[in-house]
Amino acid sequence: MQCLVVEDDVAMGTLLADCLGDLGHDVTNAHSVEDALVCLKNTKFGLLILDYLLPDGTSLEVADYASITCPNVRTILLTGSNVFPNGEGGMMAPGVDWILRKPVPLADIEAVVDYATKDAERSPPVIPTDA
Repeated sequence: MQCLVVEDDVAMGTLLADCLGDLGHDVTNAHSVEDALVCLKNTKFGLLILDYLLPDGTSLEVADYASITCPNVRTILLTGSNVFPNGEGGMMAPGVDWILRKPVPLADIEAVVDYATKDAERSPPVIPTDA
């Protein structure tokens, strides 16, 4: 599966990319909202792993854009902040499928990625219609 990791901490981004690569995925790294949007214009991704706070904004813009350009994408949001403390992520961030709080054990990320991959395989493709 084509995966986009958006993480401003280069070491963390590399760790996530290596983990996904070990699981058999093709990974692209981006370090800002702007970089991620450029990547999304050039590639159809099946999975996004997004750090919530980035140098040029929040990754919710990336999730929203991806939900339009890659309608079958599965999105995991990683955050060390107290954003969505009461589980309101589904209403406030409809483009995000899972929210994980940092620090996140790598095994937990691997489990969610495995679930997301299987979920994507089970779901019929969404074909955008022209309005």
